[in-house]
Amino acid sequence: MESITNLLQAQLNSHIDTTMTLGEKAIIVFVLASTLGGALFLASKLFSFIRLILSLFILPGKPLRSFGPPSSWAIITGASDGLGKEFALQLSRTPFNLLLISRTQSKLDGLAQQIRSSNPAISVETLAFDFSTVAADDENATQRLRTAIAALDGDVAVLVNNVGKSHEIPVPFVDTEAEEMRDIINVNRQQSLPPAMVDSSRERVGTPRRDGGAGAELPRHERHE
Repeated sequence: MESITNLLQAQLNSHIDTTMTLGEKAIIVFVLASTLGGALFLASKLFSFIRLILSLFILPGKPLRSFGPPSSWAIITGASDGLGKEFALQLSRTPFNLLLISRTQSKLDGLAQQIRSSNPAISVETLAFDFSTVAADDENATQRLRTAIAALDGDVAVLVNNVGKSHEIPVPFVDTEAEEMRDIINVNRQQSLPPAMVDSSRERVGTPRRDGGAGAELPRHERHE
């Protein structure tokens, strides 16, 4: 901060004539301050861009194995399609066992078989579950989810909260059924499987998650190698 002040003072001394009027001096001060502020703004943006490039392509991420030993569990919600399925396939290349949660059991069975064929050393469990029941504060459904997690043989290391909900078919907003709209809002507005649902004495959880149905996020420090 002191160096910036000294630089500004030096610029003022070199540009302001003692014979100038107060208004002329004020204009020069404003122009110099604006120039310096603009330079600092551009420098901060350039620094952010360089840091982004380094984190994406050069600097190594923190390996997922640091979250737990082999045979720990990774839980993926919304696992049967799209991003959730890709998360499951990527995590199946690690030593973690997998609990795959989604609404459709047939899709879960197919994915589980695919993973077991490619990596028979890990355990894969599935749970057909509709998260709109949790969003609706259905205690029976919540307890079923807790029971499935508690039954896992080992610690939970990673939680991927990918589940989200959208329209069954594209329709105008005004034509959406009230129940469907309520489920969309409830599932997408909250973290559907809170880390607190995993017994804190057993967990060391990294939680990439899906917000508002917009996409899954895997934070930079939780990427796997």
